Amino acid sequence: MTTVAVNPVASLRVTRNLAVAAGIDILYLDTTLERKINLNGVNAAMGGSLGTGPFPDVGQKFSGNGTGIGFNLGVLYDVAPSLSLGVSYRSKITAGIKGKGSFDKQVPGLLTDSPGRADLNLPQQVFAGVSYSGFDPLTLEAAVRWEDWSSFRDLTVRFDNGTSSSTRKNWKRAFAYAVGASYRLNPTVSLLAGYLYSDTPVPDDAFEPSIPDADTHLFSTGALFNFGRYRISFAYAFQMLDARTKNNTLGDPFARNGAGAATGTYRSGVHMVSTGLAVKF
Repeated sequence: MTTVAVNPVASLRVTRNLAVAAGIDILYLDTTLERKINLNGVNAAMGGSLGTGPFPDVGQKFSGNGTGIGFNLGVLYDVAPSLSLGVSYRSKITAGIKGKGSFDKQVPGLLTDSPGRADLNLPQQVFAGVSYSGFDPLTLEAAVRWEDWSSFRDLTVRFDNGTSSSTRKNWKRAFAYAVGASYRLNPTVSLLAGYLYSDTPVPDDAFEPSIPDADTHLFSTGALFNFGRYRISFAYAFQMLDARTKNNTLGDPFARNGAGAATGTYRSGVHMVSTGLAVKF
């Protein structure tokens, strides 16, 4: 999945100690979903109507793109010159993805190429954080994030030929906790570092290899450059996910005793690079 997020935001200082902000989230997704279908299991479930086996697995692919729109709000309050508190909210985004489903082997009336559509629900989020700059030039921060992944109940592709393909998700709400530090070398350059821990929203009975999520440790570093009205940031982060074992039949609804359901232990890591530009008016 490739995503592009555009988030124009405007902020206003209401009083000397209080600032508010609001913005629009515009999200574009281009995605390809692939999986194998156990045709022997399908044939057994249909009473052998496809003939005598054994049959090879059938490859299914759905490729499409779509957009979703949401909003975000924020409040920042300076309790003291060196202490600030902030809270922000991001709304749920539903992205409608239109595309085409295809199979590398056709089964008339059951597995046939067709245009289709899927709705992907991304969760609402609440962030809260505190920043303390009393150790100038060192600034310390701590934050917590709540994500309502319970909105991600299933991933269903509905095809124009009347068939559908669905994977149960039933994700849960999740929390993340973070600490960070910024050290100002001079008026232009600041160095950044941080750590985040997040529990996974994916329950054991919904864990499957297309999204091998697990409890996460995120380590990050970066730099911030101030040039008058302009502020430019660069950052690198490594996300280390705890090893996780799949022991359910999800992904192959006709699997027996887990056969063909990609059971096993999964280990994942993610490298991330980001850059940002802010302009003061």
